[in-house]
Parts: sequence; C-alpha cells; structure tokens
Amino acid sequence: MKYSLLTLALLSTGASACLENNGRFEKTSVNTDQGEVIVVNDKKTNLQWLHCPLGQTTEQCIGDAQEHTFKTYFHKDTATAAIAEFNGNFAEEQHWRLPHTMELGTITDYNCEFGTNLALFSMSVSSTEYRQMEGNLKAVRDSYAPLLQAIDDAKAAWQHDLEHNPEVIAIMAEIERLEALREKKPTRELALKIRAQWSKLYDKEELVVDGKVVMEDGKPVMVLKYPNYSAQGKAQWAFDKVYRKGDESQRLLSYEQEYQAVKVPMAQWFATTGGLGIKLQNSMNYSVHSGKEGWGLEQIHYFNGISMYLRLVREIPTAE
Repeated sequence: MKYSLLTLALLSTGASACLENNGRFEKTSVNTDQGEVIVVNDKKTNLQWLHCPLGQTTEQCIGDAQEHTFKTYFHKDTATAAIAEFNGNFAEEQHWRLPHTMELGTITDYNCEFGTNLALFSMSVSSTEYRQMEGNLKAVRDSYAPLLQAIDDAKAAWQHDLEHNPEVIAIMAEIERLEALREKKPTRELALKIRAQWSKLYDKEELVVDGKVVMEDGKPVMVLKYPNYSAQGKAQWAFDKVYRKGDESQRLLSYEQEYQAVKVPMAQWFATTGGLGIKLQNSMNYSVHSGKEGWGLEQIHYFNGISMYLRLVREIPTAE
C-alpha cells in the first residue's frame, strides 16, 4: 500500500501543539548485555521506540549516530547488519526493526520546530548544535551577497540593452525570426545563420576615450561592443568558482564544501521500510542562487543512496 505525503501529514499533525503527550508516551529504560537503553513507549500504538538514533546512548544521546545507506543499484546495504548486531544485545523474541513509513509518521509532527518532540525522540545532534550548523551555513551564504548582486546587476544591464539598444534589439529579432524558420524546417544553413547572429554579441570595436582611439603598442585597443551580454556569464562564473572552491583572497568559504560536511545531520533523514525515508527536520533549503530562496518541504524520499539515521522500533514487550 502506498501512502502520500498528504496522508502522512494528516497522520502526524493535526494539533497545534508539538506532539502532545497527555499520558500517551512513557520514557523508560530496558536492560541489555551492553547496559541500559533509553526507550519511549507509545501507549496509543503499542510501539516501543529508541529514544536516540541507533549508535547513541544514554538519555543525553552521547556518541555518534550511525549513518547508513541501503541497497540500491549503486549502494550497498549497511543497515541490516547494524540492526542485527543491535538485536544481539536482547534476549526477547520481539526484536528491533525499521519502522513502517506510517509508524514513523505517528511520532513525526511538523508543528514541532524540529519535526518531533525532542524530549522523547532525539535528533542525531542537539538543537543547539543544529542551530549552530544552520547559522554557519547562513553566514557563508550571506557572505556571497556581493557576488549575487553582481549577477543581478549584469542581468539588469543586459535587460536594459534588450529593451533600449537598437543594435541588440535587431540582432535578437533576427535570431527569433531564424529560430521560427528552423522550427518549421530545420536545416544546417539556418543553424549556422543563428550561430552567426549570436556571435555578433561578441563583436569588438575600437576603444574610444574623449573622441580618440586608445592605442597600445601601436595598435588600437579593442573592447567588446556589447559587454553586458558576456558580463552575465563572467559574474556567474565568478560565483560558481567561489561556491565550489572558495576564495582565500576574499576570505570566502566554499558553500558546497561546507554544506557537504553537514548535509546529513542538517536533513535528519530517518529510514523506514519499503525503500523510503522521512525527513525529520523541516529545514531551510540552503541552495544559493540569484533571485530565489525558499523552504524545502519535501519530507518523504526514496533511499537512492541517501545516508539516513535509524530510529528502531518494536512492539512493547509483554513482559515489561
């Protein structure tokens, strides 16, 4: 049976408060060969959950939460063995397993700041650590403001040419005419003519200052006739270079590298059965580009090699 995002939302939200308890949940501990494990009993669903993501211990969730990928065409399943190893610490027949998507939905509530009640179901990092990572990424993104402004300025300048420069208007009109002809009957000749028109936007002319041609080494200095067209690409290239590699001379960090280092704890994906995961954190979409910025609201995702955390579950043992 398939469940839609809407179905999950109806199941996991509905109240204005954050995953209200009202006696529904009980945090307790169970003994294992490796010591106590903090669990949360859900009396409504009769399910017992790990308080911490697999790999962390104690009520404070000390240690590193395990990150796992699942078997796909390109990735090896690393979760099955980890779950079996954890189960080896228990004597009960009712062993721990991955939750079904709808089961994990019962403790997921996007009315909560972090997607669930952290007092009951901890993330892999504390809320303080999460906000610090979020703040660090925002600071890197904000440091790109001059680069993004340069892109916007270049686009605005080219748009002005498109609307007010007669020569540019004529070139673009001819391109549009040729494209319409090629759409009806594609030919190599038309393709070459269109290419020739685009090439005109890179034409050069002599640099004239105060009515005089500027000379260098006995030759006139040549400059682009329509500089605003190529300026867009240059501004975008400058941004892309910093985004990927950073720039020490400008003291700018690489956003791509900074994000890759924290993307798993930032997303807080938790695996379920059926090749799906649920994104616990309703986090900011930190893509950096000119003119757009938004909230990433996609909460269900196929594994596809994404590293996910494990919040294991089982039926509440009758002996407890």
